[in-house]
Amino acid sequence: MKPSISHGESVRFLCACLSPANNSEGLKDRLPCEKQWLKIIALSNYFLLTPALFVSLRDKGLLDKVDAKLAGFLCEVHRHNDIRNQKLLQQMHSVSSMLNRQNIRPVLLKGIGSLAENLFSDQGCRSMLDIDFLVADDELDAADEVIKSAGYFNADVPSEPSDKHLPRLYHDDELAALEIHHKLLSKTGGALLKSSSLIDHSVNISLWGESVAVQVLCVEHQIMHNILHCQLDNKCFDYCQLDLRQMHHFAILTYKYRHQIDWKFIEDGMEGYGDVYQAYLESVNSLFFLDNPITDEGFNASKFLDRALSRTGVRLGWFESLRSEFSPGRVRRLYGAMTLFGVIWCTVKHVAKMVNVHIIQGGFKERMKRSARYRKIDAIEKN
Repeated sequence: MKPSISHGESVRFLCACLSPANNSEGLKDRLPCEKQWLKIIALSNYFLLTPALFVSLRDKGLLDKVDAKLAGFLCEVHRHNDIRNQKLLQQMHSVSSMLNRQNIRPVLLKGIGSLAENLFSDQGCRSMLDIDFLVADDELDAADEVIKSAGYFNADVPSEPSDKHLPRLYHDDELAALEIHHKLLSKTGGALLKSSSLIDHSVNISLWGESVAVQVLCVEHQIMHNILHCQLDNKCFDYCQLDLRQMHHFAILTYKYRHQIDWKFIEDGMEGYGDVYQAYLESVNSLFFLDNPITDEGFNASKFLDRALSRTGVRLGWFESLRSEFSPGRVRRLYGAMTLFGVIWCTVKHVAKMVNVHIIQGGFKERMKRSARYRKIDAIEKN
C-alpha cells in the first residue's frame, strides 16, 4: 500500500477487512504500515467497529501480520466488549422476565436482537450503546410501569423528544439504558414499518430456554429497519454519509441469510423510497464485496458513494449541515411536499421547527459548548 492513504481508501480498507465475503488472500498485499493503521483504527473507533475488526483479522488469519502492540490493543478492546455484551444479555434476561410476568413478550431490536439470535460468529463483535425493544401500543404503559418498579428511572437531564420510544430508562446498577419502542421509525418513514405488522411477523427465539419468551424481527423487517433507520432517521442519505457500523451489521445479516431473504417483499415494502434503498444497497455491495440483488437502475448510487466516502466519519461544517438539513429532497420526505410552492412553504415550517427545538426550547448553549469542545479535539488530532 502507498505511504499515504486517503480517507476514502481508509474507509474501503476497513470495510474490506470487515467483509464476511472477502477472504484474506485479497488483503495480504494491501496491509497498511503502522502509520496508516492509526488512521484506520481511528475510523473503526469512531464507528465502534474496533471489536469487529479484531474478530475479522483473527478469523482471516491476519492478526499476526499486524504490529504486536496494535494487535494487543485490538484484543483488549474486544475482550472488554465481550464481557460487556454478556452483561447486557443478562440485563435483558432480567427485563424480559419482568415483562413476561405481565404477559408482555418484547421484540428485541438492533444490537441486542443480533446478540440474542447469534447473528455474529463472536458475541464480542457487536458494540452497543443501549438496549432497544418493541412492545405493542396497548402494552406500552404496563411495560414502562413494571420496569420502573424494578429501580429504573428517567434521567433528570432532558433529552431530545422522540416519537419512536419512551424517554430512556436508566438503572444505577446496570450498564445500559433501555429504550421501549412503540414504533421503529420517526415521522419520515414511520408508515413503512407498522408495529402491529412487525410484531405479527416476529420470530420466537430460545436464547434463555422456555423460561423467558422473547422475539426478534423477521429477516426482511430487520433489513428494512436497518436501511430506513440509517438513511432516514440518522439522516445519512440527506447528509450523504455512511454509517459503517449499521452497514457492517447489514452486511453480516444479508450474507448469513442470503439464501432465505425475500428481496421482492423488501423492494415492495420500500416503495416510494427507491433512491434511499438503492444508494444503501449499492454502497454496501461495493464496500463489503456482496452481491445483493439490485433491480432499480434509475438512481446514480455510485455518485452518492463517491461523495459519501469523503464525508464519512467527518464532522460537517455548519454551512454543509444546514444545506443538508434543509435540502428540497429532505423537505419532501419529511412533509410530503410535491409542488415547488409546497417545498418552499414546508422549508419555512422546517426552519421554524428547528429554531423552536434547538433554540427556544433550550439546549442551544449546551450545543455551542459541545461544538467548541469538538473544535478543540479536532485541533489536538491535527497536531
